[in-house]
Amino acid sequence: MESFQRGELCPSLNGTDLYPETSLKNFSRGKGNQAQQPPPPQASCTPSSVISCPICNPRSSWDPDALGLAYCGVIHRDLKSLEQDMAPGDTMAGHMENPRGHEKSNQEGHIWGSMRNTTLIQGSGLLLLLVFWNSVTWHLQRFWDASGYFCQTQWENLLSTFEGYEWILYHIGVILVPGLCFWGFSGLLLLVDTTEKPTFISRYRIQHGKNEPVDPVKLRQALRTVFFNQNFISIPMLVIYYPFLKWRRDPCSRELPTFHWFLVEMACFTLLQEILFYYVHRLFHHPMLYKKTHKKHHEWTAPIGVVSIYADPLEHVFANMLPVLVGPLAMGSHLSSITVWLSMVLITSIINHTGYHLPFLPSPEFHEYHHLKSNQCYGVLGLMDHLHGTDTLFKQTKAYERHVILLGFTPLSESIPDSPKKTSSALGPSGLFPHQ
Repeated sequence: MESFQRGELCPSLNGTDLYPETSLKNFSRGKGNQAQQPPPPQASCTPSSVISCPICNPRSSWDPDALGLAYCGVIHRDLKSLEQDMAPGDTMAGHMENPRGHEKSNQEGHIWGSMRNTTLIQGSGLLLLLVFWNSVTWHLQRFWDASGYFCQTQWENLLSTFEGYEWILYHIGVILVPGLCFWGFSGLLLLVDTTEKPTFISRYRIQHGKNEPVDPVKLRQALRTVFFNQNFISIPMLVIYYPFLKWRRDPCSRELPTFHWFLVEMACFTLLQEILFYYVHRLFHHPMLYKKTHKKHHEWTAPIGVVSIYADPLEHVFANMLPVLVGPLAMGSHLSSITVWLSMVLITSIINHTGYHLPFLPSPEFHEYHHLKSNQCYGVLGLMDHLHGTDTLFKQTKAYERHVILLGFTPLSESIPDSPKKTSSALGPSGLFPHQ
């Protein structure tokens, strides 16, 4: 009869207690077979092991020595698996004496494993991001090169057409193109203000109940002032502006600026306009100048797009024109940059005066608040107001919370409504009777 060798164990004995009510000392040769009936074969035994397994094979001899070897196999295997689970450098005695140290080492192993996995994931993510960024910049560079070549070719064709008459090309770029942008955009908004159609746009109005519809008498007066400022102030100033630009650098030079330099110019123009406009605008709010000049522009406490250049002629020269023209002259800019800059300034000014917080357009809440209060928010971007503290009251209002680009179609006046007006402290709880 086959018997188990030390260290060998039938799979059925692995992790199984062999009849806890029966110990080795209760077995003797012949007595164990009569006293105990072996259990049925275990599913985990292999055919070869069933023959020699005293548990699975009822015919096998229940030799206490063989059974003892089986127990030794269980203990030997359990101790061997325990040694494999121990941390490097640990001993069996140390493990038995200090189980908490073993748990601590396991925890440290888990921490280091988590850190290793986190580093692997983050490193892989950064690598993929770097690959994606390189791909995007490569495609953008190719697009810029192709578009730059196209623009350069078209510009050279224009120069060939207006050869010897570059001044005509200049006036088209600084007068005609920005003028079309102004009247195209403000004219569309003016149609909405006068007809109140489409009706859904009224949901985006900042000051509800104002200019619904626009007062026709007040509008005609504003249009007359706007026409005067454009034709008798803006155009003559731009004509005089040309020789100064030519002295600084020929605005109609053959080579167009690169796209990167164009972005640098736009940033410098914007910063210079913010600084100059803030101080000039604040100067016109001085009591000596406000009543005679700037008060005209503030007749519209709820402005509309076309009144962006509704101002006293003196204010139009120093507040509207000069802060815009200083940047291109200082940098000796190309006509293409000047054309884009002037068009962008007019469109931005119209948006700031529309009275509507429309989706996907810059927020007009900042300048709208200036027209409402007149002693806050003097700048364009708000940078100088932040430095000088002239936007503290604005930051305490709901309008400041709404001063973001609307990226959906739900009006911000609905998602961030104004706080209900507080009743007078002189009224009682009902708001009808004074306190006694």
